[in-house]
Amino acid sequence: MCDFVPGEIMVGYPVDGPGRMIFEEILESARVGRSLLERDEIIMPMGDELPMAFRRVATLPGGEQAAVDDINRLTFEATVRLAQRYHPKSLLDPRQRVFAQPMHFLRPCHGNAGFGSAQPFRLTPTHFHYLYQIGHPNPRASEVRPTVAIIDGGLDVRLCPEDPFHGSVPPAVNLADSSDTSLGQPDAATTHGTLVAKLINEVCPEATLLPLRIIGGDGVDNNAVATEWALFRAVKEAIEAGADIINLSMRFGINTTKCPTCGDLPREVRTPGFELVVQHAAGSPGRIVVVAAAGNQGIGQLAFPSRFASTVAVSAVNSSLQHSYVTNFDHTGRHPLLFAAPGGDRGGDADEAVAESDDWRYHGTSFAAAYATGTLATIMSLHNVPAGQAVEILNQTSRTAFAGFDPEYHGRGVIRIV
Repeated sequence: MCDFVPGEIMVGYPVDGPGRMIFEEILESARVGRSLLERDEIIMPMGDELPMAFRRVATLPGGEQAAVDDINRLTFEATVRLAQRYHPKSLLDPRQRVFAQPMHFLRPCHGNAGFGSAQPFRLTPTHFHYLYQIGHPNPRASEVRPTVAIIDGGLDVRLCPEDPFHGSVPPAVNLADSSDTSLGQPDAATTHGTLVAKLINEVCPEATLLPLRIIGGDGVDNNAVATEWALFRAVKEAIEAGADIINLSMRFGINTTKCPTCGDLPREVRTPGFELVVQHAAGSPGRIVVVAAAGNQGIGQLAFPSRFASTVAVSAVNSSLQHSYVTNFDHTGRHPLLFAAPGGDRGGDADEAVAESDDWRYHGTSFAAAYATGTLATIMSLHNVPAGQAVEILNQTSRTAFAGFDPEYHGRGVIRIV
C-alpha cells in the first residue's frame, strides 16, 4: 500500500562536510545501480545550523521504497568507508545526516468533500460568534504587522464577495508541483485556501498575508492534493520572505483518494524530512511558528505534521467549547503545544459552519488552525512580541476552566486573545 508520489523519492543531506561527500558518492552509485536520475534541489535555511539540501530524484513508478532502501544502504556503506578519514563523532553528528524517503502527498484538513472546490462563500453568524468567544479586540491600533504564510490552495478575493478582505491582499505565489500553468491564475484558487486566509484576516487584520499555493498539480487530483516537494518549496519561500507564522491546514496522506500506483487507500505517514525542517524552524533564533490542523478523522491520533511536538497543533471545538465530532485528538495527552479553537461541527446536537456556499457548509480543523494562527498573530501585534513568545502567552492564557475540559481534546486549552 503506497501513499507517496509515484516515480519520485527525496534525499536529504548537509550542504557541506562529510555528509555532503557521502551524498555525492551514493548518488553516483545509485545512478549506476538503479538508473536513478537527479532532478532539482532545495537548499533549506536552518537558522544557525548548517543549511540542509533536499534533492528530488526520479525512479521507476512502483520502485520508490526499493530505491529508498538502496540509498539508505549505500549511505551506511559510504559512512563506514569515510570513517577511515573522519573522526566518527563528525560522521554521527545529526547535522551531517544523510537520508532518503518517499515523496508523500498532502491534502486539506476539511470536514467535507468540498475542499477542492472554487465556489464563492459567505461567512456565517457562527463565525462572528467565534470571534467574540476568542476575545477578538475591536477596534484596536498597532504598528506591528506579523507576516503569516498560508500554505494551501491559493487565494482569490472574488470567492468572498459579501465579506471583503481587510486591507490589500497580495496574489498567491504558485508553487504547485505541476506543469499546468493555469494554476498560477486566480481562477485556480480553491475555496479552502481562500477561506483559511479570510479567517486569519478576520482575526488579525494587521497581519501581512503571504498566500503560497501548493494544492494542485500532476499526480492525483488537480484541486485536492499537494506534493511534499511543493510543501518544501513553500516553506523555503516563507522563510526567505521573513514569515513569523506558517499556517498549514493540511495533513500528510491522501486517505480518501486512491493511490495512482497501487489503487489502494493509503495510510497516514510520518515524513522525516519535513519533521527535521519543522524542528529547526521552531528552534531557530527567529523562531518561525508552524500551526497545523489536527485532522478530521475523529481518531485519538493527531495527523502529521500536527503530531510533531514542535508544531502548534489545533483541534476543533464548537460554540459550547466541546470537541467537534470530526476532530482528531491526542489520546496520550502529551503533545506540548496542542490547543483547541473554534472550527464548526456536525453530528450530535451541533451543526455549525464557519462559512457556506451554495453547495457546502465549511467546518473542520483546517479552520480551527486558521483561528489559532490569527490569534497568535494578534497576540504578536498587541504585545509587540515575536511568534515564539506569542505561543508562550497563548499557553498561559488559553481557557481550561469550563465544564468538559479534557486535555486529550483541548490540549493546553481553548484559544483566546488576552
